[in-house]
Amino acid sequence: MGKNKTGKYFKYAIGEIILVVVGIIIALQINNWNENRKKIKEEQNIISNLNAAFKNNLIQLEATVLYLSKTIKGLDSILQIMSKSISFDDKPESFDRLLNYTLVDPQFPPSSIVLKELEGAGKLAILKNKKLKTLLYKCNLRIDATKVTEATSSKSYNDIFDYLKSNASLRRIDYSAKVVSSQTILSQSNRHLLTDLKFKNA
Repeated sequence: MGKNKTGKYFKYAIGEIILVVVGIIIALQINNWNENRKKIKEEQNIISNLNAAFKNNLIQLEATVLYLSKTIKGLDSILQIMSKSISFDDKPESFDRLLNYTLVDPQFPPSSIVLKELEGAGKLAILKNKKLKTLLYKCNLRIDATKVTEATSSKSYNDIFDYLKSNASLRRIDYSAKVVSSQTILSQSNRHLLTDLKFKNA
């Protein structure tokens, strides 16, 4: 101060403060960039895991739909035969083959492990795509509804199976599907079921 160098010291101090502030701003920007990069990478991993899980679910779903299509076709044919709206092959094994289609109870257990883990960890908030978030939420609701439908379907399947165990030859049905190599001699045909009201209702 005695040498009138106060101005220079102030300038020097201000310069130092500016350098520190600029350094902090740059450090914050780099940190933000790193954090954003981590979030983007995490989001990409989440989407990749979801994609793999849903692709696997789709394969299982297509297999289930194929089984159900055969079952529906078999049941529909039997009902049409009973209503005499279509003609029918007189061979007993033809009817047994249709019965075989009814003895299917395919389940669709979708893998929701990835989705549940993401929900539990609160990671779904990372996803930026609002449409994707909505679809994932709807997917959960659809899976729950499917489980209820499957429970009803399984009960119907068990009812039909119990009926057939008491009133039909399961071995003849298995033979028509080539599950076993020989028929039973206890019953010549399962065609008597076509005149049974209980069978029609089942």
